[in-house]
Amino acid sequence: MGTLGEALSVERARLFVGRDAELGLMHEWLTLKDPPTEIYFLSGMGGIGKSALMLQFLNMAQQEKVRSIWLDGRVCTDTPGGFLESLHAFLIHHPLVQASPNESISAIMAEMTRQKMLLCIDNYEYMHPIEGWFREVFLPELSANGLLVVLASRQDLSFNWMKDMAWQNRIRHIRLEPLARREAERYFTLRGLRQGSVVERLLGDSQGLPLAMALFVERLNFPIRDSAAPALPVSMRVSAEMLREVATSELKEALELLCILPHADSKWLGRLLEAPLTVVELERLTQFSFIRPTAGGLALHDVARSFLIEDFLQREPERYQIRRRSMMEGLAKELKQAAGQEQKRIASVMLSACRDLFLLDSVSIFAANVDFLQMQPYRGSDLPHLHRIIAEDIAHSISAELDHALLDALAEQFPESVRVFRSAEGIPLSFTAGILLCKETILFLERFLPGVLDDVFPQEIKHLRQLPLEQSDTYYQLLTGVSTRASDHSFHELVGTIVSDMIIHCTAALRFVIVTAYEQTNELLRNLGFRSRPLSSRTEEQPLFDALVHERDLRGSDVGDLLLGLIANPIDGGKADPSIALTEKEILTALTLSGHPAALEQTVLARKLSCGGLDLQQKLQRILSAHPPYPFTERDQAIVKVLAEAPPLTAEIAAEQLHVSRATYYRSRREAIQKLREFLAGVVL
Repeated sequence: MGTLGEALSVERARLFVGRDAELGLMHEWLTLKDPPTEIYFLSGMGGIGKSALMLQFLNMAQQEKVRSIWLDGRVCTDTPGGFLESLHAFLIHHPLVQASPNESISAIMAEMTRQKMLLCIDNYEYMHPIEGWFREVFLPELSANGLLVVLASRQDLSFNWMKDMAWQNRIRHIRLEPLARREAERYFTLRGLRQGSVVERLLGDSQGLPLAMALFVERLNFPIRDSAAPALPVSMRVSAEMLREVATSELKEALELLCILPHADSKWLGRLLEAPLTVVELERLTQFSFIRPTAGGLALHDVARSFLIEDFLQREPERYQIRRRSMMEGLAKELKQAAGQEQKRIASVMLSACRDLFLLDSVSIFAANVDFLQMQPYRGSDLPHLHRIIAEDIAHSISAELDHALLDALAEQFPESVRVFRSAEGIPLSFTAGILLCKETILFLERFLPGVLDDVFPQEIKHLRQLPLEQSDTYYQLLTGVSTRASDHSFHELVGTIVSDMIIHCTAALRFVIVTAYEQTNELLRNLGFRSRPLSSRTEEQPLFDALVHERDLRGSDVGDLLLGLIANPIDGGKADPSIALTEKEILTALTLSGHPAALEQTVLARKLSCGGLDLQQKLQRILSAHPPYPFTERDQAIVKVLAEAPPLTAEIAAEQLHVSRATYYRSRREAIQKLREFLAGVVL
């Protein structure tokens, strides 16, 4: 019968996911007969899994019968004597030999040189005051072979380690990154969570950070019942711990800037901060575990940035909005003066800073740093994959037959019109295709879509048919597609690759037009402030029947103006306008007419909201769609559907249909109508 310790080690190994390369490196060293003495330096932000990986290393050493020592840098006092006392205390309780409390440290160290040994020191950053002694005095006394030292720190390896030529061949620097999406999915599966909306939400919220993932699961398994003191979201607890690393108030503004922007160079740090940093403060900022140098300047770790923004919004929402607006105004001025790649870089930064405004199914479509999700020009080898996406995955479709034919023709005649986002292996995961309207491209399109452009531009089509390419100012979107196959990027992030490409490359000084009947595309374009109108004169037998024409005119404007406008008038999440008083009767009357935009336009509700029948219908349909916007629950939606489809039902019959008691029905009905009232009054069209 095995010991409890062995059983716990097996269970820890079962629940551990990812870090295959690091585990392979450790296994290789442990199984060598006489390996050279080396140092593995694990670095990464708090919660990235350094301690968990170190624990796996210790388990592996135990399985290979290799002696091991584990120390915590936080309890080693900042003197050589304090470190040796900590080492002595560990060895007394975990003897390498038949040691006694009177055994001298020199005798124990001598024993350490006579056998294969793993020495792990967690929280190594706390040993900074004695790092020189540890590197130049303590370690050289140990064996040149058979010793592996694993140091885990939130800070990167110091310059003094790197400049020592003698140590360079014996050091492996391992920077830990968040877990990949597939690894995170496997972790949640091992913890008993089935794939579905809950897991999808956890994947997005945890951002692959092991500590956040573990806390989310813990929270689901052990919910706090005290409603008087609700727990903060897990991400708040993680980010609050990170914030405590910033000890000085002088760095608060710089941290806020890096919360909002994905990166900032020295020029932006000087122009966008109210009080520019001193050299000492800048050096101190670079020492934090969750700040790193990038090609664009200093940046927060992506996961840290996501959590810190959420924490900032929770603590000081008004200050967050003021700071972001100020930074966006500053970057908009930079954008107007920039050109070429610098213009695209600034636009990408602004998109990342405003990523919470771009929602699909109430989920953000942009990752923390959109720089990593930019599309590239089309290559001939992409074509079979793009056809597969159209056939098997999710695509903005004209018709099954036309999509494939149009893609082939575009790839042959206008390959520059197709842009692709590929996986690390070079496999296309999303794509977009569209062209500028001029006499040549209109002639091309009318072969595939006869009469469509006449319906979309009834007043302009004659002019457009004569327009040379040099004078074209209307971009017409044709095809988009997103792969739903296993990927390290979520469906929403892949949609984000298309939207960011559209905004950065296709909207500056252009009119952007897209015609689609795909409801998710309709929702996203409404979010982006597009104006919509029905596509008239199409019969059921024709392509794009029942589609909407979406248009956003930015001629004479740029992406900076677009984003500033979205910040000033957010589409989702706005507070209800207190001047709009909506009665229950007005809402119920509109619900019964949700399928008839002409009748909706004549309702009191449409008049109070100052919107047309089609716009009001779209708002109501969002609530009735497969993914209702926050804060509507499935029960809220079920009640709204009952009210819309069968208003004469008695409370008893309605409650029976919903499988709830009459009292529950009345309470839920009241809550659903209140949410409807706030939603309708709060959403800006």
